[in-house]
Amino acid sequence: MLKNYKKSSAKESESGQVKSSFHETLEEVREQIDVNSFQGADIIQADEIAMIIAEVYVLPKDMPVRIGGNDLTARMVADVYQELTSDHVKEVIDRYRVILYDINHIKTYLRTTLYNSVFELSARYINDMRRNDAT
Repeated sequence: MLKNYKKSSAKESESGQVKSSFHETLEEVREQIDVNSFQGADIIQADEIAMIIAEVYVLPKDMPVRIGGNDLTARMVADVYQELTSDHVKEVIDRYRVILYDINHIKTYLRTTLYNSVFELSARYINDMRRNDAT
């Protein structure tokens, strides 16, 4: 995972923030979420999601990022995104696949869904286990 959004080849911006290039960051994110573990069309979606995550990682830390209708700092969103794994991304792809309504701002939707998945994935597993135990 990306640690403190820094790499040895990172460049310092005019604001004094250290940032990796987008492509270097994207490669790290692809490893973080293990894009190669996906199959078929899911690889394409996982790679698109990796680009969304990498974009947040390279934004200035104080830049607002829209999550669930609220503006959070890129740093806050990136801190949560560092917890993402392939399981989170698989859950997001699965949920996206079954949506029956039009999404006007897909990138914003995916940013929010990724953010929320960090908080919801374990709760969903627990809920599924309870449901299975009840039957």
